[in-house]
Amino acid sequence: VLWGGATTIHLGETTGAGDDGVGFAAVGPFGDTWVTCDGIDEAIRVSPGGSTLRVRITAIGSSPRGVAIDRLGNPWFVVSNPPTLLQLSYSGHYLTDLTVDLLDPYGVVIDAQDRIWLTHPSLGKVSVWDQEGTHLAEANMGATSGPEGISVDGDGDIWVACATGGEVAEIDHDFTIPILPRPH
Repeated sequence: VLWGGATTIHLGETTGAGDDGVGFAAVGPFGDTWVTCDGIDEAIRVSPGGSTLRVRITAIGSSPRGVAIDRLGNPWFVVSNPPTLLQLSYSGHYLTDLTVDLLDPYGVVIDAQDRIWLTHPSLGKVSVWDQEGTHLAEANMGATSGPEGISVDGDGDIWVACATGGEVAEIDHDFTIPILPRPH
């Protein structure tokens, strides 16, 4: 038991030679959690009851990085080479993939308006896309910030963890970015 009655679920073999294992995780509207597995072309859906569904992601040829889940329960995976968003159905079947015209996509989140937000650590940017693949906007976080983790809060605000810069930033609706300093 971890905390509050949560339990650990063993996902089985999730790594290949030299890999780090579990990568990103996202919880969907039905309580299922999708998990990416670093270094292999696989994602795992874990149901609230603990059963798992393993899905091979071989159409693109690169292991998934970030994962986000839309309001229908469909997971979206970030694949880096080539830069792509891959959408699966709730049951793990291929739905679509979208080419991303910015390098190094990493973290992903989907907001209440169904916009897809991506971090690009090597570019120091956050980009926003619709679910048809149209690039809507981007925010420049600074060349040395290294934005990686991204989430949306209950008010619809986007929060970005900047690994290199050691900062957390909130992006508001007009794409202004007040940087919150690292706690001391």
